[in-house]
Amino acid sequence: MRSGESSVTALGSADVHVWLLEAPEAASDARAELCAALLSADERARMGRFHFAGDRRRYLFAHALVRTTLSRYAPGTPPARWRFRTNAHGRPELPPEDGGPPLRFNLSHTDGLVACAVALDRDVGVDVEHLWPATFDLGLARHHFAPAEVAGLEALPPEARRARFFALWTLKEAYIKARGLGLALPLERFAFDLEGPAICVRFDPELGDEPERWHFARLQPTAVHALALAARRVPGETLRVRHWPPPSDFPGIDS
Repeated sequence: MRSGESSVTALGSADVHVWLLEAPEAASDARAELCAALLSADERARMGRFHFAGDRRRYLFAHALVRTTLSRYAPGTPPARWRFRTNAHGRPELPPEDGGPPLRFNLSHTDGLVACAVALDRDVGVDVEHLWPATFDLGLARHHFAPAEVAGLEALPPEARRARFFALWTLKEAYIKARGLGLALPLERFAFDLEGPAICVRFDPELGDEPERWHFARLQPTAVHALALAARRVPGETLRVRHWPPPSDFPGIDS
């Protein structure tokens, strides 16, 4: 265990922890085998259906990270023993009858980075994206974003649009993942305003949601990645977001 890591796993009721693993595609085959041993048969079968090796590696290390991370908060359950279910929209969750702490988690992976967010008894969503391509086309934003977000992007100088696009995209993805609805929740029906010091959001009344019920955070964990987090809160509640590299007992990491 790394120095101070015992305090990391003291997950308070107002805490959200984000664990990050860089460059899963570059990991050794020996390390991949250690991670594969933690996965269930269903997970290994799903991993095998990915066509590209990089996608298989990211899936493998992402799911090993989830299992290892959850065992940090519930040490009585070894990483290979975790069992998951999916909701109607495919979000993985812990079954309520597992008898452990009320852990909630969410997972995201992209080229070169995996992220796992964990909280106690609250909805949480995380999204990570690689900041590519170098050239940027507003077509995707015009198709998926709210009109106010598109107008804000168009008003920026061209060299600033890509960073703003990924800031908005990761926030939107984190929110719909926290809601557990995926793309069944229309991205154009809620809009983020990033002009001020705080992250502000407006919801279409038909969504039945209120900005005060959500905490949003943005990180740039590497020079080429953007990350956003969404966590449900009681109005007025202050949440604390912290992030670390993988737990020291993640396969292939020296303690």
